Amino acid sequence: MKWCLRSAFVFFVTVAWTVPTAAYAQSAAAPPPATPRTAADGQLKALYDEYARWDAKESGTFEDARGESKPADYLPRADEASQLRRAADLRRFLDRLKAIPAPQLSPEERVNAAVLRTILENGIEEAR
Repeated sequence: MKWCLRSAFVFFVTVAWTVPTAAYAQSAAAPPPATPRTAADGQLKALYDEYARWDAKESGTFEDARGESKPADYLPRADEASQLRRAADLRRFLDRLKAIPAPQLSPEERVNAAVLRTILENGIEEAR
């Protein structure tokens, strides 16, 4: 009797583990339908890629060959002049973001634009 309970337990654990994994594999295999990329999407992607490079430099990090973020050999400057320069840089990023026609963005990129706007606005406040 003990062996049967153990076998039943192993069976149920195996099924419980396999079914969600198989369902996930099927959902991951079928990519969502691609939305057409617009010129505005390209502008936004270029902007947030540029912002990511700027932010890495400002925060004292870099991306290694495997794409992992690593600390650089310097610490970010925290003096008043550096903070004012950062705030000005962030305002320029925000102005460029505002110049991108939001109605022309794909739904996915509208979300990215909203997130980037929040990051930039918070960064400006923090730099003050």
